[in-house]
Amino acid sequence: MLSRRIKKAVASLSKFIRQPKRRWQQLQIGVGIFFLALTTFFVAAYLQWQWLFYVAVIIFTVAVLFVLPAYLALLIWRLTEKPEDKNS
Repeated sequence: MLSRRIKKAVASLSKFIRQPKRRWQQLQIGVGIFFLALTTFFVAAYLQWQWLFYVAVIIFTVAVLFVLPAYLALLIWRLTEKPEDKNS
């Protein structure tokens, strides 16, 4: 039973990694959220609003948590991908 769950988890992870276009889109969305957090940090510093700073910290944390799986999946995909022969 545990072996079946492990096989299912590995298959799911493999499927997750083998979708580079979706992971790239996830990475782009996460970078957009990061720039939103950066802008919020700037506005919070300019206006000196502590509550806005805390909101920016939350947005930044969400961005990192959103991007991290996509980044790792793209990294593993690039490391395990077989190179294409462009001469054929």
